[in-house]
Amino acid sequence: MGDFSQSITKNEEQARNLFRLLKKNKEMFSTVVIRNVKRFLCSFCDYSSPLSANVKRHVLQHTGERPFHCSYCSKGFIEKKNLITHMLRHTGERPFSCSLCGKGFTQKRSWTTHMLRHCSAESPQV
Repeated sequence: MGDFSQSITKNEEQARNLFRLLKKNKEMFSTVVIRNVKRFLCSFCDYSSPLSANVKRHVLQHTGERPFHCSYCSKGFIEKKNLITHMLRHTGERPFSCSLCGKGFTQKRSWTTHMLRHCSAESPQV
């Protein structure tokens, strides 16, 4: 587990450096006020958001930069949460498990869908 947390820390530092670079580079996005709300605009497409962090993350899709990298296979990700989910494939960890049948899941949404199937199977069909 130590290697996993060390790689996340290293990737966080890489991401912080990238966001600092994007912050300095004002050409990556601009701002506009719409209905008294300041919005940040992507310089590459029509995407906008009231949060500059959303636009900075979005810009990475255009630039192809992926600041978070898997320490097992070097695959890159734009967001840390996607790296963490990906790394579960390598570790085999399944943090979400069904209390009824014991099946394990790497993602909460898969577990939720699974649990809903149990509920619908138990309810009488009309």
